Amino acid sequence: MRERKHLNGINSDTNSGSNNLSPSGSAPPGSEPFDSISSNPDFSVFSSLSQTEFDCSCGKKHRFEVDKIIIRDKALADLPELMHIQIQKSMKKAADNTCPKSEQQTAQDHEKKSAQESNSKPLFPFIQGKAIELTGSQLVYLICDDNTYQAAAQQALKILQQSDFNVELIRLSSGDKPIKPTPTMLYHILQGISQPGWLLACGSGTINDLVKFAASRTGLPSGVLATAPSMDGYTSGVASLVVEGVKQTTPTGPHNFILADPEILAAAPERMILAGVGDLLGKATSLLDWHLRRIIFDDYFCKTAEALIRKPLENLLADNFTRRLRQRDSAALKELTRGLLNSGLAMQLVGSSSPASGSEHHISHFLEMLGLREKIPMPLHGIKVGIGTYFTAGFYLRLLEEGLEILTADPITADSNLVQAFTGSWNSKETRQERIIQAYGSRQGPAIQNLQERWPRESSLSISLAQLKELKSKIAEFKPLLEKARQYLKRNKYFDLAEDISDEQLRQAVLYGFEIRQRFTITTLLYQLGWLEDWTDSLLAESPDS
Repeated sequence: MRERKHLNGINSDTNSGSNNLSPSGSAPPGSEPFDSISSNPDFSVFSSLSQTEFDCSCGKKHRFEVDKIIIRDKALADLPELMHIQIQKSMKKAADNTCPKSEQQTAQDHEKKSAQESNSKPLFPFIQGKAIELTGSQLVYLICDDNTYQAAAQQALKILQQSDFNVELIRLSSGDKPIKPTPTMLYHILQGISQPGWLLACGSGTINDLVKFAASRTGLPSGVLATAPSMDGYTSGVASLVVEGVKQTTPTGPHNFILADPEILAAAPERMILAGVGDLLGKATSLLDWHLRRIIFDDYFCKTAEALIRKPLENLLADNFTRRLRQRDSAALKELTRGLLNSGLAMQLVGSSSPASGSEHHISHFLEMLGLREKIPMPLHGIKVGIGTYFTAGFYLRLLEEGLEILTADPITADSNLVQAFTGSWNSKETRQERIIQAYGSRQGPAIQNLQERWPRESSLSISLAQLKELKSKIAEFKPLLEKARQYLKRNKYFDLAEDISDEQLRQAVLYGFEIRQRFTITTLLYQLGWLEDWTDSLLAESPDS
């Protein structure tokens, strides 16, 4: 029998997500349960995150669904032991599921199962039916593309085989073009799964999403070996597929584990690292958009989720971080990766992408749709998000400097509907529907449906003087982050990375992107006020890369 080395730290509480939790799982008074995750520069392992359940100040009980996150030097060598630990946990879970349960527990399990099935019905129920057989399986489906095979999958294959794992390689290819998260690529993965085993993604955005989707539809467990700090989807519980030219986000549940080795991350192309920075910079406006909905509509908000994202964002914009990142400093790569993983964890906590995706992402999604429709080469997701952030951060700064002064000038009473007084015929349902048809063409269907569902709330929009004052205070609080984010994007010439996108196409994305999702953001507000077009043209005239 093969002798297994002890994976130091993986089962300890040192630097773990549960480090500051009391035995009951609740955060001790006056502390946040995530301090060690978001601010400890030396952490390498989140230990047993799925056991971390706590009552939050937002009024909800939160629980992490990811079991393990490892970010440390030479982490790839830990992969076999990590897989063995995951298999052992599955065996225990299977054994627990065979124990007699109380009627109450059985009813709770049935309710949970029904909710899960309504979100993601497995395509291969016959595989799910072999769950107990799966738990002892040493079979691993290693899924990669041509680039990530060279970056890490080739090494992972050798390491796992040397540790007695049976590895089946599923290598996706699209000729000389990058693969896309399409149903066709998903089919190639599903076609390669012949019996129960573990799905191991080796890649970043596209591979990560495809494998999460495959795992959710087969009922098989999954993990990811990250090859680039390029986006925040590693820890999220959703995956995006491009269906008929439109990116659609679907609940999938997260991976069981994430493993990131700084040596592998450091070898990623510079554009992928810039994409990761761009995705994280976008949180400056996604968080503000979330506050905007809280202030105007009294939407649900969680300060714990905000803190998970905001601290790494502030670290990212520190004076010396850019220099360290360009030098591929291991600590800087870990910090960037932590920030992106925290973003996904924040989405897990609240059960939606609200903390991490707002107006800047809507611009990115529209550009992606435009690229597919008109066959225009598009930059990576995080680059597009960074470009979107340049505009949305500019909108918030201008709203702070002059927009709010216009809205609050000489109000009649503190309860006046100050915003409704500024709206006009451009905000009628018919006009917006015509705009959608013009901008989205044959892909108008989802946006038209969004309009039908969002219209009752947005058509009755009412913002008081008190709400505007609160919004002004919140934007002022974020002002340093907004300014630094725009400076970073200019200094690192993000617009040059999207040279195939014309000013007119970018203008369309800013003007029409907010219709792609139901989420109310700064661009929705500016459109309703009649300011969006003028403000967009003003920013386009700035020549961001000059």
